[in-house]
Amino acid sequence: MRRLAITAVALTLAVGLSGCGQNAASGPGGQTEVVDDVAFYPACGNETLTLDGVTWYSFVPEDPESFPTPLAMAALNRPNLGTSPSAAAAVPPGPGDDAGTLVIYDGGYAYFRSDSGNFTTWLTTEQMEYTFLC
Repeated sequence: MRRLAITAVALTLAVGLSGCGQNAASGPGGQTEVVDDVAFYPACGNETLTLDGVTWYSFVPEDPESFPTPLAMAALNRPNLGTSPSAAAAVPPGPGDDAGTLVIYDGGYAYFRSDSGNFTTWLTTEQMEYTFLC
């Protein structure tokens, strides 16, 4: 009887824990909007963007394969696509670095690419706390 109870508890835990990841993002949902001429300069990786009352937080996906470069960006055939590395100190933006295109997805995700192609980042509406300053 004790073995049956332990097995039942283990099975209950396994079933319960398997449900925990169901709401975890495995990637962005469907594309909902493309916004051009967005003023944003993600030089350090801890910048936020507020657009139409929504605050977006820069982040680097844990699983980059689940967050591929959006087709809208890949079609531009420009260099430097991907996530921009964080800089220790931000330099003043060059031409086209501080404005770009934002692709918004279901699930609270967006992808930004500067007009110059030098800065790209994934963003989320989930509040992030950054442990570094720039």
